Amino acid sequence: MLDKPINFPYHFPYLEVDQKGESFYLTKMPVSILKKLVNFHFRIAENDSFTNAEQYIAKLERLGIETDAVENGLQRRTDLKRINDISSFVNESEGIVFPTPLVLSLNVFEKNNEKKEDYYIFYDNEIYFSENVEFTIIDGQHRLAGLVAAFSKDKVNNDIEMPITLLLDANISIASKMFIDINGNQRKVNKSVIYDLFENTDPKEVELISRFASAVRVLNSKKSSPLYKRIKMLGTGDGTISQAFMIDYLMNSYKPYPNFGSQEIYSNTFVYFNLISRIYEKEWNSINEKGKLDSLLVKTNGMGALLLLLSNLIDEIGLPMDNQKTYLEYFKSRKEFNWNDDAFSGTGKKVQKQIMENLKDFPKNNSNNKPILFQI
Repeated sequence: MLDKPINFPYHFPYLEVDQKGESFYLTKMPVSILKKLVNFHFRIAENDSFTNAEQYIAKLERLGIETDAVENGLQRRTDLKRINDISSFVNESEGIVFPTPLVLSLNVFEKNNEKKEDYYIFYDNEIYFSENVEFTIIDGQHRLAGLVAAFSKDKVNNDIEMPITLLLDANISIASKMFIDINGNQRKVNKSVIYDLFENTDPKEVELISRFASAVRVLNSKKSSPLYKRIKMLGTGDGTISQAFMIDYLMNSYKPYPNFGSQEIYSNTFVYFNLISRIYEKEWNSINEKGKLDSLLVKTNGMGALLLLLSNLIDEIGLPMDNQKTYLEYFKSRKEFNWNDDAFSGTGKKVQKQIMENLKDFPKNNSNNKPILFQI
């Protein structure tokens, strides 16, 4: 038998589980150890200011949770109220509180896929971990944060053992894929978070969405883009439309071109919205007293109408990149369209299609006429 590991201070019993030729491990860890070994990082979007991130971090630290903002992280920001509610639940409960396991991963690889160092050793039916080990949360973010907050208030009574499902040797691609599988297929999570994580995964596995996610990311981050910082990359925060919304609608618009790469998606979308931003310059840049974009044109209903229209125009005219003059003339003839007509009220695709059809029929159905309602 191998000698007992030294310099591996943390050790836990384990059970190996094999599924389709790959293994994961079932174990248990007390909250006091999880607090030390788990990285509570959260994913920060390009639109997110680090000032807001710092305020959020400070609030978590007051709960005893150390965290940081990273661009390629898996987890979204936690809901502080939910953490406090879980913490209160733990403090007030007796007996079993959380029988379901947390899912953690351990990334032992550098970017070049070489191992950083030996973080764990199997010895005498236990897994031993080094003092430098750092786990990533794949599932159970709020539960663990609430448990850590409760433990920070009462270290004696709230050092609870938690069941753990552990993925070893999981690089960021594997961990992201697992996060998507769990949160995308088994429970409802903000769809923009799911789409934003596709950049971490193997493009061969998620090629279609990866292409659109890449194009949308550049549309939001490039200063010359008409959509610069207008897309909520994680579905929340600054911006007027979500990344998931853009991807879903663009995938429909470019359905006739299944082999389009991210550059072609980006270029045609750039041209389309660049023309629109020039024709409707006032509405495109209208700011309210709070400093927020306030025209219907740039919000979900207006953008939804324009993206539905893009699909129609591609069928009738062709791609924006190849027919810029025709697209320009099309929108010039509709320059006086009233984007803020009170008749365009409500939410959802029905209203978006209503706006689209009125824009197509302009000036026959202008702001002085009652807009036509269309059933979907």
